[in-house]
Amino acid sequence: ALLATARLVLRTRGEWLAVAALVASAFGTLQILLAYVDIYPLSLFAIGGYVWLAARSIERGAHPAAPAAAAALAPFLYIGLVLVVPSFAVVAWAEWQRARSARRIAWACATALAVAGLATVPVLGRPFAWLAYLEAVRASSAAQAGLAAGSSLLPPEYLFTWTHASEVLHDVVLIDAAGWLFLLVAGGALALRRGARALPATAALAIAIAVPYTLYALVMDPVYGAFYDWDLWSPGAGVVTLLGGWALVAWGRDRARLLGVLVGLALAYDATHLLARLNAVQVDSKRHLRESPYHFNLPPGERTPEELKRRAYRRA
Repeated sequence: ALLATARLVLRTRGEWLAVAALVASAFGTLQILLAYVDIYPLSLFAIGGYVWLAARSIERGAHPAAPAAAAALAPFLYIGLVLVVPSFAVVAWAEWQRARSARRIAWACATALAVAGLATVPVLGRPFAWLAYLEAVRASSAAQAGLAAGSSLLPPEYLFTWTHASEVLHDVVLIDAAGWLFLLVAGGALALRRGARALPATAALAIAIAVPYTLYALVMDPVYGAFYDWDLWSPGAGVVTLLGGWALVAWGRDRARLLGVLVGLALAYDATHLLARLNAVQVDSKRHLRESPYHFNLPPGERTPEELKRRAYRRA
């Protein structure tokens, strides 16, 4: 779905191949596609599908009801996907700019409302049971095991520390350093050269997803530590890679030789990173927890997943 989105917004097959290679080789995306048994592959699928449907509406004039329905359904697949919902405003804005059709936007909003209402039927047995759904989310939350009991957010006394900053930086490097580098450097150069008004609507859509996910990575409390719970942030990595790849090829269209060198270096970095990770598969959860043990003041020998989980549930 992410690669199909790239095909909608890029000009040539060569540009698409470059971005496709960057997206496919990013650790944060590739890792959770390889026999990864957790919720996060479903989250990546939901984000990728939504971005593709939204890009089709923006670029090809498809009805915005489809991305509206996908955005409305996403938080019922995984509550963290509520972060993609605000980005639908970009789709609605693009629809209004193109067709000035309030009717199509209204139909899309009505579709989203109906889908969100029916989404509670499979589990709760009745439509529009949103309050009951939120109660179920709160009941299954691990917030009581975090640093700020009762909150899923990090407390200010930890949020504004060098330890937290270094852990976030390590997660960025782990998940997709090349994508972030291209986004910040090439994207910044494009913004300076063209200005914000020249930003394509599909790029604005990706930014509207990447910004909430970045804030989420900064303030969300990973109960078992940033290195053990890195996959909390990985579903948004594909959008960051897509956006960074687009920024790179858009910036490099009149610098073809330099563009080829930069893409080659990025792929070499990604390949080296993946091989290094393969060489480190024996680094187990105990080692990850030992590197980021800030939730539990335990001796190193007791920082096992089982002990941490037992103490977390006791605190909850």
